[in-house]
Amino acid sequence: MQSKSFSSRCCNFPAFESVNPARDQPKQTGDDETFLFALEQDGSGGHQGQTIMTSPSSEITIRPARPGDEEDIIRLVTALAHYEKLEPPNPEAQQRLLRDALGPNPRIEIYLGELGGKPSAYAIVLETYSSFLALPTLYLEDLFVMPDSRGHGLGKAMFLFLLEEAKKRGCGRMEWQVLDWNMLARDFYARLGAKHMDNWCNYRVTADQFDEILARR
Repeated sequence: MQSKSFSSRCCNFPAFESVNPARDQPKQTGDDETFLFALEQDGSGGHQGQTIMTSPSSEITIRPARPGDEEDIIRLVTALAHYEKLEPPNPEAQQRLLRDALGPNPRIEIYLGELGGKPSAYAIVLETYSSFLALPTLYLEDLFVMPDSRGHGLGKAMFLFLLEEAKKRGCGRMEWQVLDWNMLARDFYARLGAKHMDNWCNYRVTADQFDEILARR
């Protein structure tokens, strides 16, 4: 999928609310937001999620998707498609997406961002590899926050969570794409210090072209 809107496929961000670690009350901090991170562990010692308090009355939880989340995953992916005025995945594509995320041989990872206990955002990531760095790259395919859940810091919290995940895995970088018209997303990432790669061009061959191109051999 082409990257976008918060969506990173990519992000439209209103003002974020955050917590000042030195005080109990949240304040608006503009581009200098800080978050309180609390790592949760499940019974097996694996990573269950990350809780970020954004105000005394709201809680953000970011966690890996798991069986039972299928309806929320499809709801969020469909919302992103509608937000970008694109066709959402059809039933067959939905089943492939769920299989590739939650099946026995996953190809992608999905993280859900919950606001007040409700899944209100999602991210899809996968690892690629840099031969020159000889390190993995965490590739961010989607990052989307439901429009009615924006303004609480959920989008930025998810981005920082994924950046921490890339660091934990020993990745050499995290990469994603943003549509050229999405200036809100581009400005957001620029403020965080991300760099737009001017010296690379994106190319694509779609599945309906595979046979045609292979037949030219």
